[in-house]
This record gives sequence, structure tokens and C-alpha cells, in this order.
Amino acid sequence: MRPSVLRWRAMGTIRALAWSGRAGFRSHEQWLEHCRLYPDGIGPWLATALNALPGVRATGVHGFGVDRESELEALTTWTGDAKRFTYVDGHQLGLNPPRARLEAAFPDAGEIEELNRLDRYQVFVAWAHGGPPPAWDAAVGELVRAGRLGLVALHSVWNHNAYPQIAEMIGAVSGIDRVREGVPIDVEVLCKHPVTDGVGDFTIRDEIYFEPLEIASDVTHLLRGRWQEHASPFGWAREVGAGRVVYLQPGHEDCPVYAAPAVRRLLANAVRWVAPG
Repeated sequence: MRPSVLRWRAMGTIRALAWSGRAGFRSHEQWLEHCRLYPDGIGPWLATALNALPGVRATGVHGFGVDRESELEALTTWTGDAKRFTYVDGHQLGLNPPRARLEAAFPDAGEIEELNRLDRYQVFVAWAHGGPPPAWDAAVGELVRAGRLGLVALHSVWNHNAYPQIAEMIGAVSGIDRVREGVPIDVEVLCKHPVTDGVGDFTIRDEIYFEPLEIASDVTHLLRGRWQEHASPFGWAREVGAGRVVYLQPGHEDCPVYAAPAVRRLLANAVRWVAPG
């Protein structure tokens, strides 16, 4: 076991990169709420929240985290007949928009390049709603296992189809099958741990993934979410090689869960716990 839970107090500044993939919607109401909550994307929103913490310096980036051509291909798929997301991020695109419309709506702002500089950071915070397998998937795994990067994986990073290597590394054995969006979830803290320090049981409105689910046997279960008769592993921690990872399920794209004090405390604790020391 590495040094204790409070080891970050002796550390210097933790540099964190908070990334979010794009969010797609079919519902006008859900889209409007997402735009109200996270106008610049969840990654930049999380970076702003992390920068309010002492000893943390965060950068936020938003996009599919792949090269420009692959991003446009993914957007074409998302807004086509296969996915039918007529809204993506802050744009009302309609079904099957022309490529020129996608290029204009999503200019290349250079954010993707920051994902090629992961060795500059101590912590990578990743939020996802699906999308193409990102180019950084393998690189993150190598850095984490070497003890050079900590990973905080959020929400649909559990998705095996989109993030196969990351999902395996965090300990998600099964994929996501059954879900329910926008429901009241009672979250129970299962154990004393640096990530749950200062957090008690709480209730949020969010999305829940529920059984059948299989998680690796070597994780430390931190949280359990309950909705009606269904239960879900809502957060856990794992040591992988010389590195650490935390998975937190809260974070549906049109729910204000990241403003909830308990979730913000969990995120802050997770960033500090996974940071190499």
C-alpha cells in the first residue's frame, strides 16, 4: 500500500486535465438543460471547479479526443440515421446535416492536441457519453500502470464499446446494458476511504446503470446507488500496477449533479487520491 490518504498535503500543485466527450440529444428539453448547465462542455466546467481547490491546477478540454477527420466522421454518425442525435453540444443540427455544417459548428480549436501531452499532467479526469474509441485510450493505460498518471473516470467511460481499454483498466468487466435517466437515486457510502472522506449518504437525480453488472473482484467498492428495486455499483477505487484509478458513475449530461456538494467532494478527493506521490 502506498503512503496514506493525506499524502497530498505534502505534495506540490497537482496538474489535472479534465476532458469531456461531446454530448448528443434527441430531446429538445434535455438539450436546453444541458446547454444551461454546461455551456462549454462538462470537461471545462469540471476544470473550473477543480481550480477552486487549493493545490490543484486544472485544464479543461472538450471534444471526441481523436484526430480532426475522425471527429467529423463521428459527428456524421451521431447526427445520421444510425444515432439520430439532432442536437450535439450547443448546436441544433437536425438529422443528416451536411459536412460543411458540421465543420462550421465544430471548428478545430486545437483542444485535441492537449490529449497528446498527457505526460504533463498528474491526473486525467475523463467524462464521456459515448463516441469513437479515442486515440488516448492506450496512452492513458500505459501512464497509469507506470504510476505516472492517476485516472478519475466518470459516467459512461464505463462503455466497453467506446472505451475498451479504459473500461477494462478501471475494473468494469461487463458493459452497460440497462439504464434509466433522470430518476432519484439514493447513494450509500459503503466504506471509509480517502475518496469518501467527508461524504455521507445522499440523494441525487441522475442516470443509473443497473443489473446485470460485473465488476472486477479487486476493486474497493465505495458507493452503491439504488433506484426502486435496482442497485448499482456507483463508485469504486482500484490500484493498477503502480497507479490508481477511481470510477464515479454520477454525471448524466442534463442533470446538475456536479454542483451537488457530495459529488464535488468525491471528485476532489478522487483527484487527490489518484495523483502520483
